[in-house]
Amino acid sequence: MKMETKISFWVKVSVSIAFTIVLLSLIKVGVDYLTFRYYLTRKEKIELEYLKKITYYNLLKNQVNFYRDVTNISDYIKRNNFYHDEINNYELALAIVQESYKKKLDPYLIVAIMDVESDFRPDGVSIKGAKGLMQIKDDTAKYIAVKENMNVSTNKINDLLINVKLGISYYSYLLKKFDGNHKYTLIAYNLGVNKVYSLMTSKIDLPKSYYYKVKNRYNYITKLYQKVPLNI
Repeated sequence: MKMETKISFWVKVSVSIAFTIVLLSLIKVGVDYLTFRYYLTRKEKIELEYLKKITYYNLLKNQVNFYRDVTNISDYIKRNNFYHDEINNYELALAIVQESYKKKLDPYLIVAIMDVESDFRPDGVSIKGAKGLMQIKDDTAKYIAVKENMNVSTNKINDLLINVKLGISYYSYLLKKFDGNHKYTLIAYNLGVNKVYSLMTSKIDLPKSYYYKVKNRYNYITKLYQKVPLNI
């Protein structure tokens, strides 16, 4: 009887110890889980706050860059005696920077192209029929207008803001065709893409005078406003 009582006692003790161990293990798992969740929540909060700061900083930086570029380009246009009876130099600069930013292009390069192409004469028409500030031909304008879903009639190509948008869109289109190579893109902007392909296929050296004109003007403008130029 005493032996059975002893065995019963030790069984109870063993069960109690086992239960305690299991309970402590469960408590530890629970504490570890809550600690882990707290760590994750805190980490996510810190990362979110950091992202907010970075996003705010980048937005602020982009805004500062945007308005600085508008101011600089407006000043350059004014230096070149631009005149239009409906739009002033600041409004033109704003349009150039807005459209350039949309297409991820350097607005100072667009200004250099515009300077070389038309000398900022809004109503300029070339011997080959290229029109406006960006010197766009009718067929090119129609093609780009369709790609950009723009409802543009031929008589609107010389409209100042439409001309700017078409020219920037056309340059962006060419840049993609030439895999980001600004040299070929500039030459194609001047000669036409088919002409450039024809010369390249025939292994004839491409004429580079226009390219160097734009490049030199671009370097001059970026130096004037203390901007780091692209390696074009």
